Amino acid sequence: MSKYNIFGLKVLSEIDLPGTPAFQFESIEADVQIVIGTVPDRLSEIHAEGPNWQHGVGRFLLHVPKVSRFLIEGGTIIMIDPAGGGAVSDCTSFLLGPAFGVLLLQRRRLALRASAIEVGGGVIAIAGRSGTGKSTLAAYLSQLGYPLVADDVLAVSIGLDGEAVPHRDGGVLQLWTASVRHLRLGDGVIVPVRSGSGKHYVRPALRSERNEPLRVLAVACLVDRHVIDEDRGGDGQRAEPLSSPNQALMLAESRYLPLVEQLHVNDLSRLQASVGLMRSATVHLITRGYDLNELPKLAERILALEHP
Repeated sequence: MSKYNIFGLKVLSEIDLPGTPAFQFESIEADVQIVIGTVPDRLSEIHAEGPNWQHGVGRFLLHVPKVSRFLIEGGTIIMIDPAGGGAVSDCTSFLLGPAFGVLLLQRRRLALRASAIEVGGGVIAIAGRSGTGKSTLAAYLSQLGYPLVADDVLAVSIGLDGEAVPHRDGGVLQLWTASVRHLRLGDGVIVPVRSGSGKHYVRPALRSERNEPLRVLAVACLVDRHVIDEDRGGDGQRAEPLSSPNQALMLAESRYLPLVEQLHVNDLSRLQASVGLMRSATVHLITRGYDLNELPKLAERILALEHP
């Protein structure tokens, strides 16, 4: 069994997670177990369901066609059942993404669709939809000396003092081939995310090793500049702080698996999590294009964000 520290949880796993550093603890202390087993086609008791998922009391079944079925139970167990005897390695991106996202929600933790870097004893979260370049930007900032905290999913707890406390993930990036080439990260490539996917697990230039709690200083919400307006001229980039109502809206859009969150976390708890995050951090809108040559200017804007 392999042992890891992921999202601040001690994880005991029957499968190896590419590039994720080992973490020593007594097996009896594990918060989460990842096991391989037989996952049913349907839960015995279903309270809600979608095209590829079913939700029951303390149980969630996720089906990724041609890859695997995942059964997530009680925020403590993830069971993997690879499809048709397929490769377990093809399951890991879904394990560390939506399966772990569900587990975090079962544990009542806030999960943002965000990458994050360590800056000056705190964390800047880079939020946005899939394809907005969160991972590539985090990889570039890591090369500049800002350690990677999380890639694609950022788990956050709200402490008793109201501070938003982020939790490190496994410390590995998922990057498309074009980003790997542009950033010259070929030596850091570990394995493909999935066979024939064109995406790779990549070691960052620097990853966060801090043991003491950090806090979220700022959230940068990446948006395609064409979503904001069609013709601004210049380099198409801008950064602006948001009013409180717009902060709440952008944070809501940045939640990971929002529909699943509604099934596991009540409205009051979700509101408290958003308020706690807004109390700790500033929230900014960052518009950008998709030219990788824009990364230096984009990084400057991220690092210049005002925060408490």
